[in-house]
Amino acid sequence: MALVILGGLVLARLVFVFFWDVPLSIDEAQYTVWSRELQAGYFSKPPVIAWAIAAATGLCGSESEACVRMLQPLALAGAALGVVATAWQLWQSRAIALWAGALFASMPLTSFYSQIATTDAWFLFFWSWSLWALAFSLGLGLGRRKDGLEELGWVIVGIFAGLGLMTKYSMGLFLFTALLGLVIARRLFVVGPILGAFIALLIITPNLFWNTEWGYPTLAHHAEISRIGQDTGIHVGRLFGFWLSQFLVMGPLVLVSLLVFSSQMTIRWALKLPWVRDTGLLLSLAAIWPFMAVISLQSLTGKVEANWAAPASVGLSLLAARLWCCTPLSMFGQNALQRLLSKTWLPASFVLHLPFALAVLLMPWGLERLEMAGKAETDPRFKFQQLQDLADKAGPELARLPASLMSSNASSPLRQVVVASDDRHFLAYLDYRLGASQGVWYLPKNLAETSVARHHWSLQKDLRSQPGKWTVLFITKTGSRSSVASQDPVISPETTEMKGQVVQRGTAVAASEELRQWLADLQLVEEPDRGLEAYWVILDVSNATTTAVPSNAAMPLEPEPMPKEKAPDQTMQAPAAQTQPRP
Repeated sequence: MALVILGGLVLARLVFVFFWDVPLSIDEAQYTVWSRELQAGYFSKPPVIAWAIAAATGLCGSESEACVRMLQPLALAGAALGVVATAWQLWQSRAIALWAGALFASMPLTSFYSQIATTDAWFLFFWSWSLWALAFSLGLGLGRRKDGLEELGWVIVGIFAGLGLMTKYSMGLFLFTALLGLVIARRLFVVGPILGAFIALLIITPNLFWNTEWGYPTLAHHAEISRIGQDTGIHVGRLFGFWLSQFLVMGPLVLVSLLVFSSQMTIRWALKLPWVRDTGLLLSLAAIWPFMAVISLQSLTGKVEANWAAPASVGLSLLAARLWCCTPLSMFGQNALQRLLSKTWLPASFVLHLPFALAVLLMPWGLERLEMAGKAETDPRFKFQQLQDLADKAGPELARLPASLMSSNASSPLRQVVVASDDRHFLAYLDYRLGASQGVWYLPKNLAETSVARHHWSLQKDLRSQPGKWTVLFITKTGSRSSVASQDPVISPETTEMKGQVVQRGTAVAASEELRQWLADLQLVEEPDRGLEAYWVILDVSNATTTAVPSNAAMPLEPEPMPKEKAPDQTMQAPAAQTQPRP
C-alpha cells in the first residue's frame, strides 16, 4: 500500500506541474535567465540548478512555468528512491525501506520543493544517493557488499558528493557524516575515502576556477545572507524559531522520533548502559546531527532559513522508519505501548503529511474556491504576478521611443535599445520575460556607484562596462508613491569616470503616459509606500574594459542635480535590438 501511495504521489506531482497556475518566483526567474548561458558557476549558487532548467526547457521547447519546473518532481522521486535504497542496504527490510521512502516523499519540505524549481530537490537527490554509496562502501547494515567493489563504492560517493557540491556548498557537511560513518564501521584508515574526496574535488574544480575569475561572489553572498560577522550577541530566539520551523517542514512525529531516541542514547551513554548495536540507526543519526547542530549554532549568531537543514530529512526518514516499523528495538523493551506505537506511529506521520502535500498541489484552485485569489493579503502568487505584469508592460514601451530622443541625437544615431534597472527583482522578471529578444542590464541611478556586486546583473551585466551609445528604458523605485507622477527623471552624475571608462548621461525623458499611469497605480506588496517610475535615458560609454569585476572599494559619489525635461507625447518605432556582448 505504501508503494502504491508513494507512486501515486509522484505521478500526481508530475502531472500537476503542467496545470499549476503559479508564476515563477523571483529565484526561479533568475535561474531561468542563468540557464540561457551555461557557466561553471553563478552569483549566488553553483551551476546545477541552471543546468537542470536548461535541460528541462530544451526538452520541452519552451520557458513556460511548467517546462522550467518539470524535472523537479523527478528529482524528488529520485531522492526518495535513494532513501529506499539506503534503508534496504541497512536493514534488508522491504517494509522499513518503503516506509522510509513514503515518509520522505510526503514531508512538507519535499512536497513544496517538488513543485518549485530550486536547488533543494537536486541537493536532496545527490545527498540521498551519497548516503547510500557511503553505507555500501563501508559495508554497514545487513546488506552485503561483494569483495572488490569497495573502491567502486567510494568512486560513486565521490561522484554524488561532487555533484552535490555543484548544487549547494552545504554538501560539504557530508564530510562529517562520512567521518562518523568511518568511526561506526571502524575503518578510519582506509584508502577509499581519499579516492572519493579526490573525485569530489575534481568535480567542483570548475566552479572554484569560476569563483576565482569573478572575485568569489558566491562565497561572499553566502556570508552575507547568513549575516556572518554582522550580528553581535547570542540570539536564543532564533534557535527556538529554527527548531519550531523543523517541526513544520519535517513533520512533528518524525522530529519527535529523533529527539526521543537521541535523548535515550545520550542517557545510556552517560550511565554506561548497553549501547545500540544497529549500525543503520547510528548512520541515520550521523546523517542528521551534523546539519542540525551546525545550523543550530549558526542560528545563535546569524540568520538561518528553515530549508537549510533539508538533507537531515533523509536521515530522519530512515530513523523513524526503523524505530517504528515492525518490531521495536529489544534494548528498549517490548511493552504494550511500544507495540501499539509500532503499528500506528508511521501511518499517523504519513496522514499528518498528506494534507500539506495535497494543499500544495491544489493551491491555485483552492484560492479561487475560497475567493482568496488576486489579493495581496491572501494570494502568495500576487507579488510574482505583479512583477510579471511589469515586464509585460515594459515590452511594448521598448517598441517606441520619444521623438525628442531621436531628434536630439540625429548627428549620432542610436544603436542599442535596452531595458535596465537597479533592482534585482525587476531585473529577474524583465530578463526572464524580455531577455531572450531584448537586452536587459543593471544600471544604478548614481552612475559613479562602484559598490560590491549584489546579484547576477551587477556582477556580469553592468551596462556601464559596455562601450557604445545606449538608449535605455530605466525602471526603478521611488521614495514614495505620491512622487511618481510629478518626479522628473533623475539619473546622475552628468559625466563620471570609473575604472578607466567614461559614462556620460545624455537626454532623459519620461516614458509613455500609458506606462507612467500604470506604474502610478501599482502598489508593491512588500513596499506599499514606495512607487515605481520609468524613463528613457541616453548613455554614452567609452574607454570601457571588456570584463566587469566587482569592486571591493566603494564610496559612491553624491548625485548631481539634472536639468528638468518634459516628456513629449510623440513616439516612434525603436530600432531592432542587437545581441549584447557578454561582459
